[in-house]
Amino acid sequence: DSPRHLLTMYLGTTWLGLRFIRAVRLNWFGDDVAAVKLISSHKMLNLSRTLCQFVSFWLTAGGLYFLVDNMSAQNTQCTKSPCGLTFWESLYFLFITLSTIGYGDKHPSSRESQIIVIFIIIVGLAVFASFMPALVELSQKPASYLGEYDDSKSSHVIVSGYITTSTVSNFMRDFLHPENENQETTAVFLNPTPPPEELQNLMHRHFYRCQYFQGSPLGSGDLQRVKCDTAKACLVIANKHSHEPDAEDAANILRVISIKNFRACVRVIIQILNYHNEEHLFNVPDWNKVHGDEVICINELKLGLLGKSCLCPGFSTMVANLIMMSSFQPGNYNNPSNDVRDHWQYEYGFGASNELYTGAMSSDFVGMTFPMVAEICLIKLHILLIGVEVETNADSSGILFNPSPSIFRFSENSRGIFIAQNPQAVKSAAFYCYQCHEYTSNNEISKCNCDKTKYIRTGLSNSVADGQYRTVNNFELTEELPARPGPDVPNHVPFWKTLGKEERAKYDQKLTLDGTGAYHWREPCALDDVTMTKEDVATLTDHIIVCVFGDNNSPTVGLRNLLLPLRSSNLPMAEVKKVLLLGQKDYIEKEWKDLNDFQDVYFMEGPQ
Repeated sequence: DSPRHLLTMYLGTTWLGLRFIRAVRLNWFGDDVAAVKLISSHKMLNLSRTLCQFVSFWLTAGGLYFLVDNMSAQNTQCTKSPCGLTFWESLYFLFITLSTIGYGDKHPSSRESQIIVIFIIIVGLAVFASFMPALVELSQKPASYLGEYDDSKSSHVIVSGYITTSTVSNFMRDFLHPENENQETTAVFLNPTPPPEELQNLMHRHFYRCQYFQGSPLGSGDLQRVKCDTAKACLVIANKHSHEPDAEDAANILRVISIKNFRACVRVIIQILNYHNEEHLFNVPDWNKVHGDEVICINELKLGLLGKSCLCPGFSTMVANLIMMSSFQPGNYNNPSNDVRDHWQYEYGFGASNELYTGAMSSDFVGMTFPMVAEICLIKLHILLIGVEVETNADSSGILFNPSPSIFRFSENSRGIFIAQNPQAVKSAAFYCYQCHEYTSNNEISKCNCDKTKYIRTGLSNSVADGQYRTVNNFELTEELPARPGPDVPNHVPFWKTLGKEERAKYDQKLTLDGTGAYHWREPCALDDVTMTKEDVATLTDHIIVCVFGDNNSPTVGLRNLLLPLRSSNLPMAEVKKVLLLGQKDYIEKEWKDLNDFQDVYFMEGPQ
């Protein structure tokens, strides 16, 4: 109350305060009610928001009029208290005034009150005008989702398959992330049934970036309505909790066939549950990875990450953080000490905010090897370059991760694959110029207009106009880089090919690789040949136990995808751990035809 008393002394009259401004908080009360799910209906949600906004404006305007009317009345010879209208009388007066009824029993008593009333009427007309669309919507019939999408305003992607509130919410969380580069792309959801109430509310909140249409991708008319021929991509989402995964995959593959029949060159990205259904997609007419067609097998991805995590703890967490978009807010991490960088949560949040991005490379990098460019990106630009996307021919491209200097050097069309916090950091790799940005911090790098023909690059060195050379880390490359190999040279070099003749001979005595050199191989054997007893298992040390919960009626999940990372040819034989499968024999026998050529894989029958 001290500021209020001081202001009263300064004005020479009683200051009633601005506590009526608290009523502005009612504007967001409708959203709070929806957040706790007290209201699920789309119409009731709009009605509650409109009522809260009206009550907030009414109480705030009444408090303002009450303040001005009473303070102006105090300047006159007033003997009653309050001198002007009471707060409730002010609310009554404003209501009949704004509603244009105007009984005349209450009226402004001073010039200041008259000015405030004029101001409130002008603002009130604008406020009431904004309420009209919501009121009209309440009186209309339910929205129809049988319309046609207008593709003239922005690009769009089509999402079909298993469309629920949960799947749409998860999709929109990353699709609408502020760091997403595709800010002008609209998500068009195509589903045979009308959306439920919760999904309608979600669509209404993000109406500017998503639209819902009732229809099926199996019908050419529905695909025409959502403009499938001009879509950037078509996504088919699978039901991860389906009790019949093969039937779910078959339904989604039919959707892909229908989309490809409608438009052969449209990009299709599909989720499937079982890895053995991938071969059906490769037989789909016009399925072509050149157009960006991709298949994501959920079980294959999960088992591969699980197997890799056995060798590298935390690998699955790192990959999950890279593919999920999140923002880093240092203020969210509180530390009792003054240095928040000592807190592990700060470090984890900083690392989790990094994502995978692709971006163009500066012409300054042309002719340089991958290690050279990666060093510049890390030290100078503070981004991590992990791979490159190169054009193999006029119609297709390939991806190389950490390529050797003997097989790759950057060209004009090379694109980098980065781990960075945001797209703006990746753009610095496209704008980087040694001549202009040698002493510029990474967040200040922008496109320059210098004439790059005035200096010549030699490895990491550049000659400036005066002929003086400068180097990075005192390194200068003067010898000519090896030529890039032809298409018949494989990009993957197995571990055993890097050994000398003598080391190779010793190595071959200990192991045999499969024909592709991808994993450690042995002669196929029967399951009974590798079945162990409890006494045999007691002799194992430093091994991996895989508990399999399945029976003869359970569908196969593809344990081969789990064991492939554990038997990779990149692992020396000394690092290959024995694997013990623990489960029912009936189920393991169904999987064994894909596992019988892996080295050091054993089985013990577990409890029923």
